[in-house]
Amino acid sequence: MLEDKLNEIKQDIENYDEINPYVLDIEVIENQSGQIMNLIKDIEDFSYQLKNKYYSFKFTEPIYIQKVIFKTEDDVNLKDLEIVAIDYKNNSSTITFTNKEHKVWLPKKVLNEFKIKAPKRLINKIKLTHIEIVGFKLNDLESIKDKVKELENSKLSLQTLSDDIENKNRELEDKLIEKNELINTKKETIDSLNNDISTLEDEISTLTDSKTSLENDTNQLTVKKESLTTENTNLENNIQQLNETSNQLNLKISNQNDELKKLTEDTNIFATEMKEYIEQGNKDILLYTKLSIIPWVTIALVSLIVFFGASDLTTVFETKENIEISSVFWSRVPFVIIVLSILFVSYEISKIFIKNIIHIHKQKRIFTKIGIIAKDVAEKSIIGLELDEKDKFDLRTKLKMDLLKSHLKNEIGEDYEYKVKTSLLEYLPDFKKKKTEATEDT
Repeated sequence: MLEDKLNEIKQDIENYDEINPYVLDIEVIENQSGQIMNLIKDIEDFSYQLKNKYYSFKFTEPIYIQKVIFKTEDDVNLKDLEIVAIDYKNNSSTITFTNKEHKVWLPKKVLNEFKIKAPKRLINKIKLTHIEIVGFKLNDLESIKDKVKELENSKLSLQTLSDDIENKNRELEDKLIEKNELINTKKETIDSLNNDISTLEDEISTLTDSKTSLENDTNQLTVKKESLTTENTNLENNIQQLNETSNQLNLKISNQNDELKKLTEDTNIFATEMKEYIEQGNKDILLYTKLSIIPWVTIALVSLIVFFGASDLTTVFETKENIEISSVFWSRVPFVIIVLSILFVSYEISKIFIKNIIHIHKQKRIFTKIGIIAKDVAEKSIIGLELDEKDKFDLRTKLKMDLLKSHLKNEIGEDYEYKVKTSLLEYLPDFKKKKTEATEDT
């Protein structure tokens, strides 16, 4: 029953059709003569320029005006436009548009007449294309009153229905409270029984855990005993492996010391600066190669210019008559000399760079030979002599410097000599004595 009443009132509200303001036509204007009245008719491609005077729009009867929309040509602003509103009591009020964005006037009252007056301007004069008046006639108010009465009646019915619903809700709430209290009592009883069951389960679980714990402890002790036995065996094996590893490491250290000693001797013979010398030589070769490209590019460009310029000379003979070959030839001689000079100079420059590249390669090969010879001679010459590392280093350095002196005699001079403090003659008596002892032993 309540739902039926509610749906009925809802349907009445949905069927309510509110009277909205609408666009009024020219018929509401009393005096429809004059071109300015065409603005209300909304004629296409029509515009009217306002002057600095009042234009009156008087209605045939008082009309509720919600808003008046002014449309201008080229979107000209309506700043300083003056509007005078005269209501149904012949009271007048004046407003002026203060912003350039103003295009709509909102009186929202019953008017008998309104007037507009354009401001004085030299440029951007106001040209209106349409005036749209939005509102409704007073006759429409009767329909609005009827709808309002219908709404009031619907409101009373809705209020009555709301009171009935509220009473029903109160009765249902009371019943719901009683049911909730009964449910809470049952829940408390169930919770108490669940607590007792949970307590018993906890005791059983505790006893089971104690039993399991004792079994686990027994198993762990057994596993630990077996683990200790296994660890003892592993430790013995590890000690044996460590001893073998230690022997291998000692052997490896001994081999590394021998290799280090050999590398030190090689370093004394073949200087570490040789690597830097070779790297610098490679950089110089790359630099000379890049520089030698420039004269060859110049030679190529000059050759192309001469080749394609020869076709221009053929064109001269074909386009000009009675031209002397000798005059053309002698006029080209200076250019030929310049071209030949450029080609010769470019060739000589590139030749110099190529010679330097060949020279650097030759020096690299020579120094490599010197290092190999010095190493071989130094190793063979000190066999059987009891020399310390310092004396070996001095003798090897002297040998290397003698080889370099022979190679670089044009640069460092023939009188250069590397002074070695130890002489081989000092070791000659010891060598003879050692040789004699070896003979007697045999």
